[in-house]
Amino acid sequence: MKSSNCVDSLSIDPGNRLALVTSWYHAIAISHTYPADSDVCQCLLGLVDQMILLLGAESLTLDQAEAPGIALVGMGYTQPEVLQQTLLILDQHLRPLCRTGAVSQYEQRLSMLLAGIATGFTRELRRVVVQEQAEMQQAILTAYRQSAKDLRFREEQLRLVITNAPLILVQLDREGTFTFAAGQGLTAIGWQPEQLVGHSIFTRLADSAENFDYYQRGLKGEAVTWTSIYAGRCYEARLVPLYDAQGMPDGAIGLGVDVTERVEAHAALASERESLAQRVAERTAELSQANAELRRSNQMKDDFLATMSHELRTPLHAMLMIVEALQEGIYDPVTPKQAAKLKQIEESGYHLLDLINDTLDLAKIGAGKMELELEAADVKAICQNSLQLTEQAAQVKGLRIVTSFDSQVTVIRCDVRRLIQILVNLLDNAIKFTPAHGTIGLAVEGDLYQQAVRFTVWDTGIGIAETDLSRLFKPFVQLDSSLSRLYQGTGLGLALVYHLTELHGGGVSVTSMPGKGSRFTITLPWHAASLSLADPDPDLVQQQEIPRMFTNQPVIVLAEDHVITRTLLVDYLERKGCQIVLARNGLEAIEQIRATQPDVVIMDIQMPEMNGLEAIKHIRADEACQQLPIIAVTALVMPGDHERCLAAGANAYVSKPISLQHLVAIIEDLVQHDSE
Repeated sequence: MKSSNCVDSLSIDPGNRLALVTSWYHAIAISHTYPADSDVCQCLLGLVDQMILLLGAESLTLDQAEAPGIALVGMGYTQPEVLQQTLLILDQHLRPLCRTGAVSQYEQRLSMLLAGIATGFTRELRRVVVQEQAEMQQAILTAYRQSAKDLRFREEQLRLVITNAPLILVQLDREGTFTFAAGQGLTAIGWQPEQLVGHSIFTRLADSAENFDYYQRGLKGEAVTWTSIYAGRCYEARLVPLYDAQGMPDGAIGLGVDVTERVEAHAALASERESLAQRVAERTAELSQANAELRRSNQMKDDFLATMSHELRTPLHAMLMIVEALQEGIYDPVTPKQAAKLKQIEESGYHLLDLINDTLDLAKIGAGKMELELEAADVKAICQNSLQLTEQAAQVKGLRIVTSFDSQVTVIRCDVRRLIQILVNLLDNAIKFTPAHGTIGLAVEGDLYQQAVRFTVWDTGIGIAETDLSRLFKPFVQLDSSLSRLYQGTGLGLALVYHLTELHGGGVSVTSMPGKGSRFTITLPWHAASLSLADPDPDLVQQQEIPRMFTNQPVIVLAEDHVITRTLLVDYLERKGCQIVLARNGLEAIEQIRATQPDVVIMDIQMPEMNGLEAIKHIRADEACQQLPIIAVTALVMPGDHERCLAAGANAYVSKPISLQHLVAIIEDLVQHDSE
């Protein structure tokens, strides 16, 4: 198109051009059902450039003016609001441009252009609508023809199904005349459809008073169901009333289904149920007896574990108390050589205690009685505490310890004591199976995406064969079970690691290569955003120094029936400045308390004549003794023992074997608290 000399005066500034397109773009997006996109924006830019050229051209034809309107419909915008917004925006942006020209014909040409856009939009929209209507009519016609064809096919299919189905289907008019009859069930009872159609139930069913009554009720507007016997076959019949336009009964549809096999099956099932009920009753009685025996066995097991714990802990308690008293120099100073031997005895004693505890822990887990005390805890403090508990064993073998802590993992919700138990077991294994001067490590890594934290204990030890990995976490299993095995242990540690990790909602994995070492990883849930550190666990902070002597000479009633334990406690506590009043059972303890009014009571639980729990209850029943501090000392560590002691009225609970210094600290704390 050749333009006049005035065309240059109609060139539009890029900023104004962009503002025009942006306004147009948003107007279309708002008024149209579907949002505009970047492709639409590009098309609008092209239309704006085209209209600028048309305004500045020597001539403007109607076809040229209609082209933008036609293009707009072609873009899919067919709502009247689109045309209205388009004309308004183009007029607002292009009319000032035309007024800057040298001749007023630009404004006239703009009006002609806008009118042409409206005409082109309307004409194209009408064409599109007509075309869509034609297509719709054709689609409706095609669908109708297909539906009619499908309907005829389905009617034929339905006729075949009804004719050949093993049922009876009939229709009656309001007078009770059969207007339709079909189904193989008719043939089975000796009827043909033509023998019924056109005949009345009054003639065909006159000899069946029961069926006749049901049909009469159905014709009166009642839906009825009944079972009848025809020619030795059992049929379930149902009659559904039909209604006319006024809602009055206008006949009925009847359906009869052969249920002979089902009835026979129900009868057989009822017989089988009766027989099964008898067998279930017999089996239930057997199971009740077995469950009673199982409960008795479980109780015997619990009693055995409790007795075993008491019988093992009591002498172990005495042995460790003797060692602690000797180490502290209660009797006489010890030489360095004697101190070394005492240290060996102490380590052996605590090793035996670990074995007892592991056995009891597995028993608790197996009985479903292990409960975790979950709290927000300091991850690094837990790891450092675990390393301190195993550091001496590593130093003896000259092992290098490597640690790695993820800075984002600071707090985890866990049972602190059990997590330490898990890590110590893994570290002990790493130390045990790593040759001298090797390396072991502990690494902590957080995974925010999976909300998990991984604790990995690794070593450069002997490693594990792949065929043995599946047996690692089974209790009482060691990979080397020969009598001459080099590595001691009961095989309980990894089983405890597995079960305690599961109780935390986590899992355990292991990778290993013989001769290269092993990596044990426990993965625990970790919700970092919702955790905040609670008060530190007293076992994870450095304990305060235990006072060496009591200055106020507290009076203590010591109720203990074990002679060695009683003697050791008296020796130790008297040397600490305490005044000891002895009792050999609960009854004597009550008498001594009434006579001496002590500052503290140390009460053993298992004693003759009256046990410690009963004695504590009697003491608390005395109004004068309700605030008297009582320390329960016992070898009972089965589930609920701690709670039972506190519920009876004890202020503190200490399980044997106990640390003498720890006992002194408890006494001091109770005495100070009572004086306040």
